[in-house]
Amino acid sequence: MTDSGPRVVVIGAGIIGQSTAYYLAHAGAAVTLMDSDDGPSPTSRSSLGVLTHAYGADDAYSSFYRDCHALHEPLSALLFQETGIDVGWRPLGGIDLAFDEGEAGTLRDWVDLNLSRGAEAEWLDESALREAEPGLTTAALGGARFPQDGRVDPVRLGTALRVAAQKRGTVVRTSTTVTEIRPLDGGVDCHLAMASGECTESYDVAVVTTGAWTGELAPSVRVRPIRGQSGFFSGVHVRHVLRWGGLHALPDGDDTLVGGTVDEVGFDLTTTDAARQEL
Repeated sequence: MTDSGPRVVVIGAGIIGQSTAYYLAHAGAAVTLMDSDDGPSPTSRSSLGVLTHAYGADDAYSSFYRDCHALHEPLSALLFQETGIDVGWRPLGGIDLAFDEGEAGTLRDWVDLNLSRGAEAEWLDESALREAEPGLTTAALGGARFPQDGRVDPVRLGTALRVAAQKRGTVVRTSTTVTEIRPLDGGVDCHLAMASGECTESYDVAVVTTGAWTGELAPSVRVRPIRGQSGFFSGVHVRHVLRWGGLHALPDGDDTLVGGTVDEVGFDLTTTDAARQEL
């Protein structure tokens, strides 16, 4: 661990926490990454890993999204160089599907907007769509293809980020729950609960990356958890990231991964037959 950089505790070892630890370690911080679990977080584990487009819009979020999207290819190469782990980055390309003339008109306008902004996009008529996706239902009238869409494996990406951060001195502590953060002059105190007991540790900075669980540490921060379910299906293979009606279908080995549902059930992580039927 570096001796000269600020002492930073990153609370929550999902994909965001692992990314934060990685970049802070690269910047010279003395990083400790903590999580109450001892494996991949439920949200990172269930993520589809889709890197979809947000090309044409002018708002700050879309600009930020485009910048982050562009980082994935060089990051995957760098992480492989640093750790030998293939994070599963694949330039699959994405297609938004149209099943009626209204949807087709909306997607054609979206293609035109993106082309006017210098983004890569094209409209696929029925014939071109069948050529691109031979196994797709004939009910689809066409689609908007975005060649720069891709996918990563969230679990492998998280593992590579964590391993690379550890190579730069990051200390990873699992099965450690931060129950309270108390601001101090020039730093923070973190109260920890572990199987071996409880203690308080001091850091210069605390970064909270606990997602939907943030309210447990900061009650003033309101985060509403949404459960999303996905599933693997065999028998039909797709080539691209296909999108329609809020759902995605993408290739995963010999299977097709489809997701995800939007369930207002709080922190309930169980899967349901109803979701399987919907997908």
